[in-house]
Amino acid sequence: MNANHSNATIAHFRAEDTPVVQIDAHLPKLEPPFYQEEYIKTVFTNPRGYVDWNDWNNGHLDANAIQSSVLVGFVLADSPSLIFIQRSTKLRNHAGQIAFPGGKRESGDSSPVQTASREAYEEIGLPVEKINILGVLPDYRTVIAPFCITPVVAIIERNFLPFLDGFEVDEVFQVPLAFLFDPSNHHWHISEYQGIARKWLAIPYQENHKTRFIWGATAHIVRQLYERLLPPSCTLESS
Repeated sequence: MNANHSNATIAHFRAEDTPVVQIDAHLPKLEPPFYQEEYIKTVFTNPRGYVDWNDWNNGHLDANAIQSSVLVGFVLADSPSLIFIQRSTKLRNHAGQIAFPGGKRESGDSSPVQTASREAYEEIGLPVEKINILGVLPDYRTVIAPFCITPVVAIIERNFLPFLDGFEVDEVFQVPLAFLFDPSNHHWHISEYQGIARKWLAIPYQENHKTRFIWGATAHIVRQLYERLLPPSCTLESS
């Protein structure tokens, strides 16, 4: 599931064609000691006042939003990475876009964790027993479709073999944390929607002569994670 900013003509908007207005090369890189397993677990032991991720009814309710959650999954192998999906080109909405596994809350889902875990199993065949939930990031609200997305952060076992839902997902892939957590790869764009100029983030990743254009809600969640893992000694200027 993904939801992104757009232009006035949404159906014909190509995010990749929007000029870059800012690159955050002045911000600190997150170095490997700060995305090793023990450090990540320590960071998420302290919730910093975030809402309860075990209950949809505790802090997540927004009458004007579609409740949803995504699984932000670390794979901490030799090259630590995050798991992404490329949405199927057959889909009506956000076809072919890069996203985290996830989707809308269903009536039987008691928590953001249950929603994210269920959707990850349905989309990429990830069993719940291979997911070690760490916590959540702040809810992210999208502009066009009124989604309220809870990013559920987890460590995924290294030996996971994906099994894709071919209707929803074309591909599952990983992007190294060394790339994602280097702000020189964080590119800001501006688009106009309903007469308002809106600034949005993209993290384009080149892999085997193919560009994975991570943008909108998905890129902003990566940025949230980067900021969450920064050590206290690092200062971060607002974008």
